[in-house]
Amino acid sequence: MRAKQKGNWVENLIVSAMALLALGLVITTDRLGLPEKWHAAVVGTLVTFGGVGLCFPRFWRRPFFWLLMAACFAVHCLVLVLLFAVILSNVKVVGTFAWYPVAFAEGLMLLGIVTKFTRKSN
Repeated sequence: MRAKQKGNWVENLIVSAMALLALGLVITTDRLGLPEKWHAAVVGTLVTFGGVGLCFPRFWRRPFFWLLMAACFAVHCLVLVLLFAVILSNVKVVGTFAWYPVAFAEGLMLLGIVTKFTRKSN
């Protein structure tokens, strides 16, 4: 029972830190004068990668897990910039809730990638 409580505390701390990070990034995008559509990108990114990261606490001590997450994050950022800065260049606002289905689909894909490659690395 004690380990379960500790896990909840750690997860709560991580989720709180991600929420503060999202708030800080959204404030930064506003101060830089970026369109509001980037709010959806920030929140979608943190929900996707934070959620997947929280699904695999047993892998947190494995460097391969973090390298895989970093590689996926780099590809994610490239696609996000291409999508938001180039394809949606004339769009000023993308609703955060409208972006959640995309983030959810990406999260499922990321779960599959992490599951597949971490099993191979064992």
